[in-house]
Amino acid sequence: MMIKLSIVTIFIAISSYCYAQDIPLAGAQFRYDLPTQIKGQPSGTKAAVTEQNYFVSFPLFSTPKTSLSTTARYSLMSPSMQSGDVAPSDIFDHTYQTLSMRFNLSHKLNDQWNIQLAVAPTLSSDFSEGLSGKDIIVLTQVVARKRVSSDFSYGIGLGYGTNFGKKMLLPALQLDYHANQFNVVAFLPSNLAVYYSTASNNLHLGGALHIAGGYYHIPDEVDQNKTINRVGYRNITIGPSVVIKIAGPLYLNLDGGYDLSRKFATYSDNKVYDDFTPAKGMFIQAGISLVPSRIKRKKNN
Repeated sequence: MMIKLSIVTIFIAISSYCYAQDIPLAGAQFRYDLPTQIKGQPSGTKAAVTEQNYFVSFPLFSTPKTSLSTTARYSLMSPSMQSGDVAPSDIFDHTYQTLSMRFNLSHKLNDQWNIQLAVAPTLSSDFSEGLSGKDIIVLTQVVARKRVSSDFSYGIGLGYGTNFGKKMLLPALQLDYHANQFNVVAFLPSNLAVYYSTASNNLHLGGALHIAGGYYHIPDEVDQNKTINRVGYRNITIGPSVVIKIAGPLYLNLDGGYDLSRKFATYSDNKVYDDFTPAKGMFIQAGISLVPSRIKRKKNN
């Protein structure tokens, strides 16, 4: 069977808490969206969502102008019924998974500008019928980044991605700003964090905006001459964030807050077919990450 590669662009931030030079080498994250009423369903029909994310990064090579690294990532998104007699759709009975290997290329043009390119072959599916070519997508992104000073840099780019639960054209924005212990870090359209760091760099307190989404292949179902074969998921959240140094390069991330927007639906030709979106609600999130460059930077200061 010939594999079809559908090219999409998405920006995936490794961590919303890290500085530009503080790239985690490995980590795990767990998230829970509390049960809320599913829109358009009988009262008491509620759904919750559990997410797990795991990643590890490896440098491949580096020269004074060019570097290449790779990040392996595995994610699970599990919607579930928390109340109600009958689920409105069997899509709540599946776990949606992504497995990707992202290659990150950075090339320095001069003392201020560099170009960053990311390409990530990705499996995105519920895998209920094994593996097929339709499970494969290729995630890509390109950003031009400028270093204005040691405390300020920004990047701009453009992509075609699935951050909002379906395929669409998306701008990309990166921002790093540091003033004393005050920091603003943006990796849009994925996340934005504003926080205060202690002088020892052992504690970061602030708030974060997260945008997470996925577009998963499911077995084809034909209804009224339309083929339903995708599930789209989107979650936009905001709330307080805390990052705590546990020991050495190991950090604990704690988040919580409110869902500004949710989306959970089946799709036909990138258009919503059935909408099973839960109402807005609360979420909690915890993770651990290995960030050795924070130790190095502290020693150099």
